[in-house]
Amino acid sequence: MKKIKRIIASTAIITCFASTVIFAKAGGYSSTYDMTGGVFSEWIQPKSKCTINIKPTIGTPGQDIAVIWADRKWYGWDGTLKWTSSTEQGIVTFKSSNKRKVWLRNHTGHRWTGKVSFSWD
Repeated sequence: MKKIKRIIASTAIITCFASTVIFAKAGGYSSTYDMTGGVFSEWIQPKSKCTINIKPTIGTPGQDIAVIWADRKWYGWDGTLKWTSSTEQGIVTFKSSNKRKVWLRNHTGHRWTGKVSFSWD
């Protein structure tokens, strides 16, 4: 009976550890932005994709926010670029497993504010 209990306990511990390792990189967080040029997210390392949900409160009608899946290079920051409205809610997804930051960029010089959430698998 003791042997069976040890086997069950060992199996439970291994299962818990394995599920922690498998899902360790999944996550997300929310923040706000207040910018006239641009702001960076924290470092993100997804398994396959990162989704950015942007909810502007102040923007410039007809102007878009540049959303960049940014990588640090020797000459500065560079990466894949997508666009979303600076005045209406938008969702941008990057398919990647690379450790990067998200760079929200405002090219107008006007003040933009809002909420942003990041989620990754």
